[in-house]
Amino acid sequence: METVTLVQLIAVVLTIYAIFVAVFLVLENRSPQSTLAWLPVLLLLPIIGLFIYLLTGRNWRAFSHRHELVKV
Repeated sequence: METVTLVQLIAVVLTIYAIFVAVFLVLENRSPQSTLAWLPVLLLLPIIGLFIYLLTGRNWRAFSHRHELVKV
């Protein structure tokens, strides 16, 4: 039976993180330029990039129901 090394475990975790980040950014329905700009930031700087994205990158109006209530 093969043992999983720490390097293999880190590679699997980073691959899952990269797939999750890519899918999340695409599903946010952003412009392609914005998606491609955020992708390397979040992949190359996972913790710092995520913190920066949460502070500046999220469009909170896209997730708010307040603007829908104004339309009705």
